[in-house]
Amino acid sequence: MNLKWPKIVLFGDSQVQHSFGPNGFWGALLADRFQRVCDVIPRGFSGYTSRSCRIILPRIFYPENISNVEAFVIVLGTNDSSGKEDAPEYHVSLQEYAENLDAMINYLQVNVVVF
Repeated sequence: MNLKWPKIVLFGDSQVQHSFGPNGFWGALLADRFQRVCDVIPRGFSGYTSRSCRIILPRIFYPENISNVEAFVIVLGTNDSSGKEDAPEYHVSLQEYAENLDAMINYLQVNVVVF
């Protein structure tokens, strides 16, 4: 018998990367709540923006390496909202931020079939 275990995927910036640590343990709480129901898989990248995550998402998640996803949580915006003058390498306009999220959601709907 081949058991297919459902998954909740957390994807995003440092809020996800540190979600199992002592200062941001929301991912651990989620995993504890859903233990014996599904796996919680964190894929967080400190310092990344929606622009950089839009590029790496299809390289990390594709039909051949991920299945049985019940929920896909995208947590981005902390770095994107950096001031244009203060941190131009991180700043992403609100319009581009929305476009990046739309592109990621569309990719997941078409290629990973999470919804």
